Amino acid sequence: MNFKYEICKFYDCPEKIIQVRRTVFIEEQNTPESEEWNDNEELNSIYCICIIDEKIVGCGRIRSYAQDIYKMERIAVLKNFRGRHIGREIVRRLVRHSSRLNEECSIIAYAQVAALSLYQKLGFIVVSNSFLDVDIEHKTIYYSTRDGLKHFVNNHEEQSSCKYYEIFHPSCMKQLREMNERLQCYRTLNIHALSLMLDATDLPNIICSRFSNFVIIALQAHGRENIENNEMEDIMSLGNELLFLADEELNTGHYRNVKDCWRYLYGAVQCVRCFLFVKWKEIQRALKCADYGLCMGLVDESILPLRKFTNALHSSLPVPDSGIINPQYFEKCELSIAKVYPTIPLKEITNECEETIIKYCHHEKPLIIRNIYNKMEAVQKWNFTYFFEKMHARTFPVEIGSSYSAEGSSQKMMSFKDFLVNRNNETLYLGQHNIFKQIEFLLDDIIIPNICFYNDINIENVERNTWIGPANTIFGKKLIRLCAPKWGRNMYPIDGILSNTSQIDGEFPDFEKFPKFGKVEEIFETVVGPGDALFIPRGWWHMVKSLTPSISLSHWFD
Repeated sequence: MNFKYEICKFYDCPEKIIQVRRTVFIEEQNTPESEEWNDNEELNSIYCICIIDEKIVGCGRIRSYAQDIYKMERIAVLKNFRGRHIGREIVRRLVRHSSRLNEECSIIAYAQVAALSLYQKLGFIVVSNSFLDVDIEHKTIYYSTRDGLKHFVNNHEEQSSCKYYEIFHPSCMKQLREMNERLQCYRTLNIHALSLMLDATDLPNIICSRFSNFVIIALQAHGRENIENNEMEDIMSLGNELLFLADEELNTGHYRNVKDCWRYLYGAVQCVRCFLFVKWKEIQRALKCADYGLCMGLVDESILPLRKFTNALHSSLPVPDSGIINPQYFEKCELSIAKVYPTIPLKEITNECEETIIKYCHHEKPLIIRNIYNKMEAVQKWNFTYFFEKMHARTFPVEIGSSYSAEGSSQKMMSFKDFLVNRNNETLYLGQHNIFKQIEFLLDDIIIPNICFYNDINIENVERNTWIGPANTIFGKKLIRLCAPKWGRNMYPIDGILSNTSQIDGEFPDFEKFPKFGKVEEIFETVVGPGDALFIPRGWWHMVKSLTPSISLSHWFD
């Protein structure tokens, strides 16, 4: 049986929506017909409907209630189709749609007490005492994001003339102000709202239910002063079961082919684990969970601002003595450049001449622009001591080996402190990692080159990565050698998933083993230093060798 959900207007399918509402509210719950229908409300409403075999079996709506506030109501599911989480999915989709319409919106509802848990499991909070509507007990509930709640309390005044259950009544406003205060200083997180990330049409219902139960048990534990070690283990085992399911999907086939629903599940579970470890005052374990969630999973920051939360957590930790950093990260000597075959100097300019850059981009030719970013904050501030202070307890995917294609190379998750201390003196580097997914404030230090918006002005389509490591890895003050795509057959690409990677050592090529490489007529060379920008067109073969320890930034764009 296939469930399909659609967002629509009432007048897209009025008869089918009327039939569902008539059956549920008028016939089952004895709502007077005069109170059920209001043409003006329908004109301003947006519906989510559930369709099975061309039949609408459930519906719900939102409509504008006040400035930046939507009211959710008329959530109805036909009796024969209840118990299949249809109501949950309708509410979830209406919340997500509301947030897309207005990022700072708030949502209120008068929820039947019998259905209250459905809303609470999706992040709604109860803000009123009970009241009767058509002889059915209700309570007022509220949902918004952290930023949305802040916007609400800053832009709405309490109204003493309101009924006690209306959202602007002083008692309701007081609860929302208190919740806002706790959220803004990260004394709490609305972890129930994480369920909004889990699409029940992609994930099995039983997994969504297990996650909701995990959150409930976590919140119960969070509310208690003391908890035994064996209870901690039991709680964590519930999350571990969900992590195992998500991890299996994440590691089956190519990572890019994994459905986002499994990444969201992985990220959501790690958020709850982080929340619990904070309660138990195990901050480093909390940060590790958060970083795993940010690196391997997906977290909707509008629902739960995990990056800001983890940065606040990290700032509460003492900074270790930077004297423990491995000396290799401070070596000042520059490695020599081997000249075993002829190369051509790469075209370079000394300032950002838009006309020249656009010309080279249009003709897909590489170009180096000297000193263009000398005044960028990252060039001035970023060094290993600074990163050690800001990220020592954060966890990142670290490459082991001189490059990802080198024999015996591998990857493991490692704290930044362990990465920089490097007790075993391994060849380690942080390669092509979007560090901004974890350390959001670093974005304030960088400038995205204008050329990245040559074809597309959407900043979300620019993929930003960092490269961090000592000399003799694939980044640093860098020696770059480039070869045009037309010479691809001479580059001896590796079979399989690394088909865009050459088998050739670009510094010391084996011409007997790879004779066609010797017939390449143009290999360009340059050295990229601090503040320089290098444009490499799509498909160009490139060799990169670090000549000094360094932190580098790359932008990928179409």
